[in-house]
Amino acid sequence: MTDELTALVDASPNFSFLAGHDPALAADAALAEYYFHSDLHGSLFKSRHFGEMLARTLLRRAGLRESRRDNQPALLGRLLEAEVIPASLPPIFTTVQQNGNDAAHDHAKDPVKALDSLRGCHQLGAWWHERETGQPLGRAFVLPPPPNVLTRELTARLEEQLVRLTEAYEQGLSRPAPRLVIRAGRPDPHDWRGGTEVHLGDSSYLVHDPVDTVTAPNGSWRLMQADGHRLDQRSTRVRLRGLLVRDPTGPGGRLVEGLGAQAEFLGRRPVRDGPLHVLVIPRPPGSSWTEMFGAGDRPLDPYAVPPAIDALIGVAGELTRLHRRRQAHRALDGDVILVPRQGRPAALRDPGRAWWPGLPGEGEVRYPAPEQRALAAGRPGPATDVYQLAALLQHTCAGHPPTAGAAIRLRVFLPGLPDQVDDLLRRALDPDPANRPAMSQLAAGLRQARGSVLGGTGA
Repeated sequence: MTDELTALVDASPNFSFLAGHDPALAADAALAEYYFHSDLHGSLFKSRHFGEMLARTLLRRAGLRESRRDNQPALLGRLLEAEVIPASLPPIFTTVQQNGNDAAHDHAKDPVKALDSLRGCHQLGAWWHERETGQPLGRAFVLPPPPNVLTRELTARLEEQLVRLTEAYEQGLSRPAPRLVIRAGRPDPHDWRGGTEVHLGDSSYLVHDPVDTVTAPNGSWRLMQADGHRLDQRSTRVRLRGLLVRDPTGPGGRLVEGLGAQAEFLGRRPVRDGPLHVLVIPRPPGSSWTEMFGAGDRPLDPYAVPPAIDALIGVAGELTRLHRRRQAHRALDGDVILVPRQGRPAALRDPGRAWWPGLPGEGEVRYPAPEQRALAAGRPGPATDVYQLAALLQHTCAGHPPTAGAAIRLRVFLPGLPDQVDDLLRRALDPDPANRPAMSQLAAGLRQARGSVLGGTGA
């Protein structure tokens, strides 16, 4: 970035984090914030421009064809259809755009709308940051401070730069799309990183960040897991699980057997590339639980509780089928559960650690059950999944994860919940796995609460 652009964005308390993602978008948002105290009309316009340009940026980065004739609702519809954005984002995009339209057409100078648009831009930017980096922003929106660093001369120079950046962007729409050549992020395809190409027979896959890697203490095997997509015209989204085994006679051999059992359960076949065994799992449609309902950093909106319970009921059905095979997922959290649009049940991203022996750091999961922390508490199994689902529901609804297996009464945060839900979670979070209900019983209890008290019928 230029010195002027750097100064503008660095001085922004709400949007400086965007500098590493896109200079033009960062400057749009920072200018909208800067104008809040001096030019409400300009602030609303810049917020609207930020939302429109972010939508087009997401479309292009997803490899979707772009047209000048696409208006904002059409762009958002295409992004939703391609599952680039979750269903929670279009209302924010629409609010930012509508507030900007009101300013452009009616010359409105409403500080409430201007602040609402800035807050919306921050929400969109925070979601984009987490999508790009895999890490939550961890920075709340603050009221824009009065300008005390940037001068009018600096702002004018930045406006000129933004005009040139926008013109260059628009000119790129009329040019033929360049041929995209994707090369491996590292020369060794057996050591996955974001951008690594994995070639399996006639198919090739691109690995996305982040890559979850577990390595044996003696280096005899390495397990790699990541999202990715198939390098074809449809760019099919997948989940990749790669197991690099240097000594098939040791524990790595049992992991290979477990990977094969997972493949059989899913109706697929693992592919071998020398010492690397890869299972390719088609990614079910939908956004993650975390994207839909939040990361548990604050209590869930009461209106979102029924669909959250619906999602758990759907996932409980999948887990019950796994438990009938005397297996357990053992690594359930908000990123593993995928919530599609209405009419389809939630699904698991992958079978977790089913059929696998204990891994180094078995307790290194988001919601470790007591039996995953200490062998004295028992062996991980189906009851572990019951604990983890209950912990996820409590964390999301109350904004607090369970402490030492102790349940928090959700009625304190959600008075409309029946007592039976708190009782169900208390039993599901019992430190003794033998005292927890079966997954089918947990689902039945949630379905009864969802249908009789919260309204509607369970999934």
